[in-house]
Amino acid sequence: MEFKPTVLVVEDNEKLRGLLALNLSKQFNVIAAKNFRESLDTIQHHTIHIACLDIILPDGSGLEICKILKREYPNTKVIILSNKSQIDDRLKVFNTGADDYLPKPFFFEELTARIRNLLHLNGESNIMVKDNFSLDTSLGVLKYRENAMNLTKNQTILMMALLNSSKKYCDVDSVSRTYSAYTIRKPSEESIMVSLSRLKIRIRREWGMDLIHSKYGYGYYLK
Repeated sequence: MEFKPTVLVVEDNEKLRGLLALNLSKQFNVIAAKNFRESLDTIQHHTIHIACLDIILPDGSGLEICKILKREYPNTKVIILSNKSQIDDRLKVFNTGADDYLPKPFFFEELTARIRNLLHLNGESNIMVKDNFSLDTSLGVLKYRENAMNLTKNQTILMMALLNSSKKYCDVDSVSRTYSAYTIRKPSEESIMVSLSRLKIRIRREWGMDLIHSKYGYGYYLK
């Protein structure tokens, strides 16, 4: 099964938004939003690998969306699309943490090339491997033997902690430290345990296997 990265397109111009979605959907999963509110809702409910943001929106700013993404989900890439092209405008964009800037008008082929470059699709991905498991941390794709699954941001961090553990068991503190490296929202111990339980159930439901186990007083392990 082929997994495509998910691109969030935020553009208030209906015609341009439709053209962007149509062209990018040839290579990516595309979610289009027309304003600030829709963008925040999408970010909270979907795994976004890269966001293409217009600056001026009817109910907010694309730069504010960029700040939120970089604060809450620092691994998500951001490209700003704007009519403004002066050096001061570009500096303002990069000071918000954006990864790239593309002035309007632009060629769709160039935008696609920039997206692929930022997601390392033209070279090697960031792959973690342990036993029969592999995890693409850039795309959030977990593989076990012939099985593959698209993970959410939260689930990707959980698997990173489990795969990164040098010991047999990975305790809750180790998972918490992994969260601290990738998001400022540090979850509670109870929240981590619930999330691990949900991931375990999802793997069992979709793959028919129990791969995440726990031992009281020690922690979690993959088997």
